[in-house]
Amino acid sequence: MAAASALFFLTAAVSWTYFFKATSKDYICYEKKYSLESLWNAVRYEPAQFHLEPDVPSPFRGKPRPELDEAWANVTEGHATQGAAMHGDSYLGLVEVFHHVHCVDFIRKYIFKEHYPDWRNLGGPPEAVLGHVDHCIDLLRQKVLCDADVGLMAYSYDPETKFAKARTSNMHMCRDFQAIKDWAAGRKWEPKADSA
Repeated sequence: MAAASALFFLTAAVSWTYFFKATSKDYICYEKKYSLESLWNAVRYEPAQFHLEPDVPSPFRGKPRPELDEAWANVTEGHATQGAAMHGDSYLGLVEVFHHVHCVDFIRKYIFKEHYPDWRNLGGPPEAVLGHVDHCIDLLRQKVLCDADVGLMAYSYDPETKFAKARTSNMHMCRDFQAIKDWAAGRKWEPKADSA
């Protein structure tokens, strides 16, 4: 009986490992198929601890202030990327992470729209601005569900409050955003002056 149990667990472990590796490889292959090889060569991974506690300071949280706007500007700078020729034609593109970060910042500015009077006019009439916000929310929903982070957010019971409290400082393995930003900046599109 013990041998059968051991064999079952061994088979389950091997199957899970094979499935996980095959799925991971399939996903990476799929992602690489729709990305640029030179960008994938620039991608680096690094462990990062998320800090979601309200008492841990973040340059990206809080009410509008110059330091907050500067932090957001640093990660949302436009990086239209000019690539090498494809089939004899050049192409212009945007690495998707910059679209995602733009959307988070757009929603942030919409929440604090009274603080950004000039910003309100950038999107056109109110219905166009709301349409943009709606687009951003739906884009981020799709991205979050597509990536489906399977990290565990553990809870611990607090006997004083008699509630379970989430541990929100979890470790994640992240792509190095600065490396991606550097790659895009090195290929930044500059419009050519009209030669006529």
